[in-house]
Amino acid sequence: MDGVDADATAALVLLLDDATARTCAALALLLGGSEPNAALAVAKVEPFEAELRDLKTELAQSFEVLTTRAYEDGSAARWVALADRTPWARQIVGHALARVEYRGPRTLSRVLLRARLYADARSATPTKKRDAFLLLHAMNERGVLAALAAPVR
Repeated sequence: MDGVDADATAALVLLLDDATARTCAALALLLGGSEPNAALAVAKVEPFEAELRDLKTELAQSFEVLTTRAYEDGSAARWVALADRTPWARQIVGHALARVEYRGPRTLSRVLLRARLYADARSATPTKKRDAFLLLHAMNERGVLAALAAPVR
């Protein structure tokens, strides 16, 4: 499932060739595009050192706050899955999610996020379980993963 509709995706792909908009278009495709479009975005930006540095910075800053909606609708898991295809993007997204901050109603702190991930990893719903493990691995949550591996008494 893409977060960006087909018309917007087509426009963003065209903007990848525009030096003034390349970084913003790449960020939008990394967060809301399909896997092939996210890979294309990375490929178009990687040859340009300054733009790649800017993209990495913008990507990290995109995760200072995680809303409950982004978690519940699977967007956070989609972001990790898209970032998984590029080692530097996976590292940035994982570190950023591990540092999310509570900024008021309908946002998650790191503690709340871990609690939800733990509960979802133990749920019977396959999608919730898969997404929870994906996020836990990206965040390098060894303690939660060890607790999930321990036998239930």
